[in-house]
Amino acid sequence: MALVDMWKANRDGVHGKALHQIISFAGEGRLSDQSTCSREFRELLAIVELNVLQRYAAEALAGEASDHGLALQDIVNELGDRLGYNVESGLYRGRRGESGHDGLWIDPDSSHAIIAEVKTTAVYRIKLDPIAKYRNDLATTGKLSKEKSSALIVVGQTDEDTTDLEAQIRGSRHAWDVRLVSLTALFKMVALKNTTDDPASAQLLRGILVPREYTKLDSLLDIVSFVAQDVSEEETEEKEDENELGEESREGAYVSKLNREELRAKAKQFLLEQLKQHTRDISRTLLETLDGQIVVYYAPSQPYKESNHTRYWFGLHDYQVDSLSKHKQGFIACLCSGAGMVFMPWSEFSKYVPSMLESSKDGRHWRHIFLKRARDGKMKLWLRSSTPTPQVDVTKWFSPLATS
Repeated sequence: MALVDMWKANRDGVHGKALHQIISFAGEGRLSDQSTCSREFRELLAIVELNVLQRYAAEALAGEASDHGLALQDIVNELGDRLGYNVESGLYRGRRGESGHDGLWIDPDSSHAIIAEVKTTAVYRIKLDPIAKYRNDLATTGKLSKEKSSALIVVGQTDEDTTDLEAQIRGSRHAWDVRLVSLTALFKMVALKNTTDDPASAQLLRGILVPREYTKLDSLLDIVSFVAQDVSEEETEEKEDENELGEESREGAYVSKLNREELRAKAKQFLLEQLKQHTRDISRTLLETLDGQIVVYYAPSQPYKESNHTRYWFGLHDYQVDSLSKHKQGFIACLCSGAGMVFMPWSEFSKYVPSMLESSKDGRHWRHIFLKRARDGKMKLWLRSSTPTPQVDVTKWFSPLATS
């Protein structure tokens, strides 16, 4: 049974296995180039939660698997994928006439290419010339532009002093082409990216890994402020929505605080059952199937109790509309905490978007998705009062769930 199938059948059981056990269950039981074991292992890495990926990395660094160095290479490349790069895994072991890079990451927005080089430790002196040669070789074959490319050394052991390695890079002729990052920092970057929503945030975060001179700090501070605003955006918009609807709607607004991680896990399980495919995070509110064909807008809302119904609120941004429109298929998944999920095809839902209330602030523009559940259990989508049908019955798209 393939690793992913094992994970589908018993997720907790697979999560409880150590890294060396996971590798032994995959294919031939040993990681090697173009092997079934490697393919199955990478497929599993693409769907496990970030904390599981982090545990695998810790076990790899502790040498708890015979292929621990190769596993770490795959884990780092998976982090590149989660940051939004188009990732091409390199060879585990170099071959004559072929580049020996560990990974090639292409930024889909800027087309900047990063040659990823994974090192478990910085204790030993790292030769920079071979990394530069990988870049030259890849430029020769047309896989990257030398002018729009750089190298990134990822060091696994974070408790080590990398001062010597940093000085080595600064004092070499490769100083403007090579950057250094710890594996811990890379995990933090992915975790931060998962809390953002605007695609511009992910683009700015990827830009941190590109070599640049930071004598003037304005551009770095721009990144910090933009990402911080994006992270806090959801709560700000919900408060603005409450202000629009008056005192009755504000009543009970802070009755409960959502456990968003728990709700997200339940939502992903629901989506797996509906789509028969695993999803990966594009952003805080967008998930995509592994084949890239289907995108799902997902967001949770706490219940707002009113006299004869319960209201739920969700914000729909222009970039989310754009992503839903560009994919082959799209779905809206509104998780109403304590009630269930409205899971609606974008082809149907998009008909009502022009009739929704809208807001704009600081260059951002979003629509308000209002769902109201009556005491009889009917779920309705509320639109502008001026529209011919201001209430649309979406009960057939609603599935009760055990949410909290």
